[in-house]
Amino acid sequence: MRYNAILKRINQNKRVAIFISIFMLLVVINLFIYELTFYWLTYSIFMLISGTILLLDSLGLPFKRAFINIDEDRINVRSGIMSINQSIHWTDILMIEIDENRILLRKEKNRITIIDLKRFPENNRLNMITVISEIAESKDIEVRKQII
Repeated sequence: MRYNAILKRINQNKRVAIFISIFMLLVVINLFIYELTFYWLTYSIFMLISGTILLLDSLGLPFKRAFINIDEDRINVRSGIMSINQSIHWTDILMIEIDENRILLRKEKNRITIIDLKRFPENNRLNMITVISEIAESKDIEVRKQII
């Protein structure tokens, strides 16, 4: 069994995009109002670059899309544009805890990997939980579900 999903955040970040746009506009206006010093110029450039990255992310145009890919060998997860691609092999997983908002993958040496389910649409969450549970049971990995 295989599951592949790309995270899409469409409606929930429109307010964030508007706020960031207004903030970036204020930074540009302040560039013209105040005396141009090295400190103010570097601060403004940094804020405009940060704002641009956040604006692109909030509009659903990230540089590298967030995704989850589940197959028989491993789970690959990237939860955002600034996050690192995590690859977890099923052989490394000792136990899986599933609740409404996250999946905890307990690995050897008390290491834990958390998959945040809030970033996924509701129907993708249920499909992910089903696929992870089925693969884990076929590989004799303990699964604890705490879904209400």
